[in-house]
Amino acid sequence: MGSVALNPDSPGEVKSFPALRAEMVKRHIAARGVRDELVLKAMGEVSRELFLPAKLREFAYEDSPLPIAGEQTISRKRSFLRTYAVERGDGMRCPP
Repeated sequence: MGSVALNPDSPGEVKSFPALRAEMVKRHIAARGVRDELVLKAMGEVSRELFLPAKLREFAYEDSPLPIAGEQTISRKRSFLRTYAVERGDGMRCPP
């Protein structure tokens, strides 16, 4: 398993998975209103790339669903946020 992936914001640039993970938490989770430190910490620690086939690992931190085993998918971050908002019941809004 590789530990780097292409940077989706800068074609040709390579970033480490931990750097992409931190960026995902900042841009896709915290920026959309999640303030729960336990959730942010968990999202920052889970290595999403380990759940994907090797050929898809570079896309682990993009905001799109990705196929995993058993005909399932890793959800988009927006899907996670909608579920999070419903569970909290605090009316937090997530962009479509």
